[in-house]
This record gives sequence, structure tokens and C-alpha cells, in this order.
Amino acid sequence: MLNILFSKDESFEYTVLTKSKCKFCKEVHDALVKYNKSVNVVNCDKYLIDKQTKEEFLRHVEQRIGKPYTTFPMVFRKNVFNGGCEETIKSLERSLAVTPDQDLDF
Repeated sequence: MLNILFSKDESFEYTVLTKSKCKFCKEVHDALVKYNKSVNVVNCDKYLIDKQTKEEFLRHVEQRIGKPYTTFPMVFRKNVFNGGCEETIKSLERSLAVTPDQDLDF
């Protein structure tokens, strides 16, 4: 199931699994766009329509990331689980704290 959620197109740095009306999904998407990151957004509403489908979806998520994770968004960077909204925004901010082209005076 999750294989179809991830783009085979490696031009996307991030894949964000979202659901409708999720303010954190919008927040992380907006942050990724702000930082000029390429994003593949996958709406997962169809995997949440009933208890059985949702449980199957969450089992696949757990297999993919190696632990239970049930909240949205689910953010993957280069197909490796990054976390949710807060973790992703923090990692974006850290990555910009020091860039390779900056001179560092020690």
C-alpha cells in the first residue's frame, strides 16, 4: 500500500502524507514551500474511510518507519521518516542555521 504513496520520481525531496482539514499538514507544507523544498503531497483520506482500512494503513506506516505513528502529517525526506510537523520545521530551521557557503569565524 505505502509503495503507491511514494513517488517514484526522485525529484521530490519530501513526501508528506496528509489528510483533509489538518492544520498541521498545511503548516508543514507551507514551511517546506517557504524553504524552497520539493514536496510530493499525498492525501490519505481514502485510507481513513473505515476502521479496517485505517488499521491496515497504520500497519503499513509502522512497517515503513519501524514504530507506531498515528498522527498527521507524516513527513518523509528522501523516503526516510522525518517526523511530523514540529520535527520537520525544526529540522528545516537547523539546516539553515549553518550553510556550506557561510564563513564561520572560530
